[in-house]
Amino acid sequence: MKVINQTTEDVALAGSTLIIPAVSIGNVGQLAVDLMIETSQALKVGRFVDENILPCAGIGSYSHVPGLAFSMELFSLPGNSDAFLLQQRAPVAPGLQQAFADALVSWAHSAGVAKIVILGSLDGSFRRDDQLQGSQLRYWVAGNDEELVKSCNVTAGLSCLEEEWFADKPLKERLTPPWPFIKACETAGVPCAAILAFVLEGENIPDAVSVANAAVKVVPALGEAARAGWKQPPSWNYAFGNARPLGM
Repeated sequence: MKVINQTTEDVALAGSTLIIPAVSIGNVGQLAVDLMIETSQALKVGRFVDENILPCAGIGSYSHVPGLAFSMELFSLPGNSDAFLLQQRAPVAPGLQQAFADALVSWAHSAGVAKIVILGSLDGSFRRDDQLQGSQLRYWVAGNDEELVKSCNVTAGLSCLEEEWFADKPLKERLTPPWPFIKACETAGVPCAAILAFVLEGENIPDAVSVANAAVKVVPALGEAARAGWKQPPSWNYAFGNARPLGM
């Protein structure tokens, strides 16, 4: 995995928290990262190139970032090096999810990233009856890191994903995000937490807001940006097309 610097200065990630989306049902993680980047006016500092992710290019996504948007990019918070945001727009090539996760975590580890926080979703159609009520947010911590468990459980008030979720297929056999990232973090010894929402495919902006609200409690560096409320990027204006003609 290679990162092309988009600034005139070196990007120092040592000791920071890296927030990444898990490309999963409803694209909740990517939407949550979009909210964080637009609201904080985060600066694009790098572009990733990796053989495991499909190439893509499109119009700019944010009001403050000029130029094209690419498959995967790195953003920094203005005046704050405690947290970095990664946005992934393209899918991983079929069968290469674990290879991609291993490469990304290896890069983060070599760059000195202190911990990784994954934002994502779980298929709500597989919930048990007792999971239908109450908060639809869950967390999972790789390696049972005590500091991250406290941040997720006590500070953010999240419930741990029930062990029964893995009854039909253990973690090591799960091949779709966020699980390849979690396995890669466990192998590399990188502290990692996943903030996940039970969702169904549809209008998932409210789910993304819920995940983003939880993330700012787990990653304090994000809190200041979200204090005045989340701002949606202009690229979201095209999510649902034009309104129906009034004459219909």
